[in-house]
Amino acid sequence: MQDTFAGAGNVFKVDPGGSQVWKYQTGQDAIAIAHSSSGATWVGGIRSSTWIGNDSTFRNLWKLDRHGGLLVSIDMDNQVNGVAVDSDGNVYVSGTRTSTPTGSLA
Repeated sequence: MQDTFAGAGNVFKVDPGGSQVWKYQTGQDAIAIAHSSSGATWVGGIRSSTWIGNDSTFRNLWKLDRHGGLLVSIDMDNQVNGVAVDSDGNVYVSGTRTSTPTGSLA
């Protein structure tokens, strides 16, 4: 079994011996992570930044393939606190949002 870890701006997949298999840089804090039976990895993250006179927060949900390549990036309205994938491949996301996210989970 191989594990996938999320951290500040990165998601890592490591093999049972502890060697890195792949790394994906999100550019945001990776907060929630889940695996599907197809080998995809789902990651939720958030990044806040302050520009001159403008506070911005970016919240995303990403789907990565089994090699760590980006398949889908979905802009979320609020922070993703948890991600789960059931045996049928349905993705469940917890958190608070106030509008419909953009993008597609297909």
